Amino acid sequence: MTPATPRPPLRRLPWIAVLLATAVATLLRARLLAVGPDVDSDAYAHAVIARRLLLEWRDITIHWVWLPLWHLVGAPGAATGHDLTLQRLLSVAASAAAPLVLTALLRERDRETYAPFLAGVLCALWPLHVVMGATAQPESTFELIALLACFTWQRKQPVATGALLGLAALLRYEAWVLPGVFFVLWCCEGRPRRGAWAWIIPGLAISAWVLLHRASTGEWFWFLRENRRYLARAWAELRLAERRPPSLRYAPVWYLAAIPWLSAGPPLLFALAGLPWALRRAPRAFVAVGAALLAFVTAVWVARTNLGLTRHFTVLVPLYAALMAAGMTAAARALAARLGRPHLARAIAVGLLVAAVQSIVRKPLERQLRWAERDSRRLYGQERAVAAVVRANLGDRARVFSDVKSLEVFLALPPWRFVRWRVSDVSDFTLLVEASQRGRVLVVTAPARAAQLRDGVTVLYRDATLVVLRRDAPAVVEPWIVRMPPAR
Repeated sequence: MTPATPRPPLRRLPWIAVLLATAVATLLRARLLAVGPDVDSDAYAHAVIARRLLLEWRDITIHWVWLPLWHLVGAPGAATGHDLTLQRLLSVAASAAAPLVLTALLRERDRETYAPFLAGVLCALWPLHVVMGATAQPESTFELIALLACFTWQRKQPVATGALLGLAALLRYEAWVLPGVFFVLWCCEGRPRRGAWAWIIPGLAISAWVLLHRASTGEWFWFLRENRRYLARAWAELRLAERRPPSLRYAPVWYLAAIPWLSAGPPLLFALAGLPWALRRAPRAFVAVGAALLAFVTAVWVARTNLGLTRHFTVLVPLYAALMAAGMTAAARALAARLGRPHLARAIAVGLLVAAVQSIVRKPLERQLRWAERDSRRLYGQERAVAAVVRANLGDRARVFSDVKSLEVFLALPPWRFVRWRVSDVSDFTLLVEASQRGRVLVVTAPARAAQLRDGVTVLYRDATLVVLRRDAPAVVEPWIVRMPPAR
C-alpha cells in the first residue's frame, strides 16, 4: 500500500485563516469580559430565574414568558456563586465554534472554491457575532445549535438532528418552526423512514412545555398572553409608536436588510450576487433553516409581538456571511475570466475578502466594540457599589430583603440568603424577627419603599434611587422569637 501523500502546507492556509479570524474574535470577547459586567438587562432577569430555579424548580411560571433551557444552564453558576459567568463563557465558546461549523457545513457541498472559508472568516468577525458572543444571552448558543442541526442533517444523522432541534425548541421560540422545515426536507429528499421517529424529540419538547404551562397556569398558552401584556406596557414606556425608531419605520426589511447593512456596510452587496449559489450549491437545510428563521423574526416584528431587538439577527449571521462569501467568489470568477486568467479566481476572492474585512473591522466592528465597552463601564456602577456595601456588612448568616433584581446577581449569594419581597410590605417587626434569628438583616430598595422602616435600622448607603439598611439583633431577644423555625 502506498503511503498517503502529506497535504501541502498551502492547502491548510484557508483553515488557518478561519482559525485566525476566530482567535481574533475570541480575544475581542475576552476584552469585553474584562471590561465589566454584561450590559443587557434581560441577562440579569435570566440569571435571577436561574437562581429561583434552585429553590422553586416545580413552579413553571418562574420562567415567565421564556423557555427553560437557558435557566437550567445558569443554575450551576447560581449554585456556586458564579452568576452570569457560565452563560457568558458558553456564549464565548459557542460563538468561537460557529464559524468552524459553518465552514465544515458549506464544504459538504463546495470543495472547489474558497467560499466556505470566506464565509467562516466573515462569520467570525461579524460585529454582532463578536459582541453577542460575550453576553450572557442565549443567541450565540442558539446560532451554534442551528448550524449543528444543519450539519448533522447533511451528514444524514436524523437522530442527532432531532436531539439538537429538541434543545433549540427549549431555548428560543424561533426554533419551533424548524421541525416542520426539516420534516419537509425529509419528505422532499426521499430519506428512509428509518430515521423519521427523530422528529418526535422536538415535538415532545414543545408539547411538554405547552402542557406543563397549561397544568400550572390553568390556561392554554399563558406565556403568549403574558408576552402581549408585557409588550403593551413596554411599547407605552418606550414610546415606540411616537418616536418611530428605524426598526419600526423599516419593519418589513429590518432583519432582511437594515440590520445586515448596519453590521457589514457596502460589502453586504456581495450577498445579492451570492443568491444564485444559495439556490444551486448551498446545503438545502442551511438555506431552508435560514429562510424560515428570517421569515419568522420578520413576521413577529411586523406583527409587533416583540421589540425588534438587534440580537435576534444573531442566528442569521452565518447565512448572510455565506451569501457574501459566495458573491465574492462569483465576482472573482467573473473578473478572472474577463482578464483571461481563470486560475486567479481564488486569489481575487481572497483580495475581496481582505478588503471587506478591513471595511467591517475598521467601521462597524470598531463602533460596536466601543459602544459595548462604554456601556459595560458605565452601567450598573451603582449596583456594584451597593453590592460591595452589602457584602461588607453581611456576616455569615444574615439575609437580604430586596426588590432590586440585578443586585442579587452582583451579590452572588446563595439563593436562600436573598428574600425577594416587595420591601414596601416589610415591617419593623419582620426585621426584628429576622435579625433576632440571624444576628442581622439587611434591606436594599428605593428610599420611598423603605419609609416605614424606622426601629433600630442603620443607614449604610443612600442616594436618590437606592438605600441600604441594616437591622442588628436587639440586646435582649425574646425567647419566643428565636424559637420560631428560621428560614433555611
